[in-house]
Amino acid sequence: LTNELTPNIHNNLYALKDYIREQKEAFSDTRTRYEDIKTVHPYYANKHVQKWMRKASPYITTSTQLFFDETMELVDRFQKERDRNRRGVLGELIVQDYLKGYCEEFMPLYNTRFQSDEGTVENDALLFTARGIFSLEIKNINSTGRQKIKITRDGQWYDWRKDGWERSNHNKIFDQVNRHTVLTEKKLAEFFSNLIDIEIRPLIVIPNDNVEIINESHFEIVRPSQIPVYIRNQPLRNSHEQGFKMREFIQEQDMGQGTFSFLDVESYEKEIQKRVAFIRSLEKVSKTTNEIHGFYEKEARNRTWRPLIYLRQNNMLVK
Repeated sequence: LTNELTPNIHNNLYALKDYIREQKEAFSDTRTRYEDIKTVHPYYANKHVQKWMRKASPYITTSTQLFFDETMELVDRFQKERDRNRRGVLGELIVQDYLKGYCEEFMPLYNTRFQSDEGTVENDALLFTARGIFSLEIKNINSTGRQKIKITRDGQWYDWRKDGWERSNHNKIFDQVNRHTVLTEKKLAEFFSNLIDIEIRPLIVIPNDNVEIINESHFEIVRPSQIPVYIRNQPLRNSHEQGFKMREFIQEQDMGQGTFSFLDVESYEKEIQKRVAFIRSLEKVSKTTNEIHGFYEKEARNRTWRPLIYLRQNNMLVK
C-alpha cells in the first residue's frame, strides 16, 4: 500500500507546484522577449538565429499559459486524491491492526466485494461473531487538526466552524451503510435463511482521535476501541460454526477489490511526467531566448551589431 500510494513523480508535490508557477511566470516574459527578437533586423541575415526562431515558434505560439494552468490543476487533483486515499487506507489499517487480537472471536473479512441483483456491494469489514454479523463502515473523516462533528437525529452531519455549526457533505454515509447492509443480508439469506434469522448490524467507525463526535442519530458511530465492547454487549444470536460458514460463503463470493477503488497512480504519473518534460523544453527555450535577447540588448546599448560573429564564436544556437 505504501508503494501504491507513493508516486515517483517528485519527492515533494509542493516543490513541483512551485516549479510550475515559476516556469509559468518566466515563460510569460519569454514570449515578450521572443517578439522583441523578431523585430531585430540583423537576425534575418543569420541562418542560426533563423533556424532557432523556426524551432522555437511552436512553443511560443502554443497556449502555454493554459497549459501551465491545466498542469497545475492536474497536480492539485492528484494531490487531493492521493491524500484522500491515504487517509482512507490509513483508517482501515488502524481498524485492522486494532482487531488483530480478536480474529478468533470476530472472524473478520476485510474489503469484500460481491455481485448482487442491484450491482456490486463493498464492505470495508464484516465481522462474523456468535453475537451476530456486523458491517463496519470505516470513515477516517476530519483526521487532521482538532475537529468537532455533530450528527442530528434526522441524519444530518455538521462540522464545527469558527462561526458555529455548518452542514457538511457526509450525509451520504448513511445511504452507503443502509445499501451495504440490506444487500449483504439478501446475499446471505439466499443460503442461510432457513437456518438462522439474518440480520446485519452496521457500525460506523471513525479511527482517529482528532475529531470530537456528538452523535444524536440512531446509527452507532464508534472508535476502534469501542468495537469489542459494543459487540460483547449484544445477546448471543448464532453459533461460532454458523458464523464461520457464513464467512466462508461471503469469501467465496468475493470478487476482489475493484480497481476503481484505488488511486490510479501510474496514469497520473505518466501524464504529469509528460507535462513536466514539455515544461523542461519550455525552460530551454526560455534560456536561449534570454541569452539572445540579452546579447541584442547589450549590442543595442553599445551601438555595435556583431550578432553573427558572436553567435559563431560561442556556438550557442548550434547546440
